[in-house]
Amino acid sequence: MSAQIITWDLVKKIHTIKGAMKLTEGDYRAMLGGYGVDTCKDLQYSQAVDMLDKLETQAVSMGVWEKRSGKGKYEGLGNRPGKAAPSQLRMIEAMWAEVSRQDTAQARAEALGKFVKRITGIDHITWLGPADVRKVARALQTMKTQKRETANE
Repeated sequence: MSAQIITWDLVKKIHTIKGAMKLTEGDYRAMLGGYGVDTCKDLQYSQAVDMLDKLETQAVSMGVWEKRSGKGKYEGLGNRPGKAAPSQLRMIEAMWAEVSRQDTAQARAEALGKFVKRITGIDHITWLGPADVRKVARALQTMKTQKRETANE
């Protein structure tokens, strides 16, 4: 599997959050250095998503950023050829929330990641293709049906 190229939307969002945090150039370069690159345009897609998550978490804790959830989530990924649409990723998360037993959003996200890996062999939800989405949705629907049947017994 070849490394996926970072999208322009991710570059823009990284720089937008960097600006909101008033991150110094030295701190920003040090963060990029942790990924072995000098510019965010050289990040692999998975690295960019990871960096963006870290920046968002930091910016939210500083009170300079509001993490978007719901309809806008995953929109920064855009429509990628051969990959799941943002709406499909939100659908999977919503279905997971219905069957998940985790109490916190972070625990749910981690459990979903493990579930997706077990069902598809793919490490991250954002890397799913349309066929993978169908597999995960089918498995989640089965879990939902089983949960409902168990509750009715």
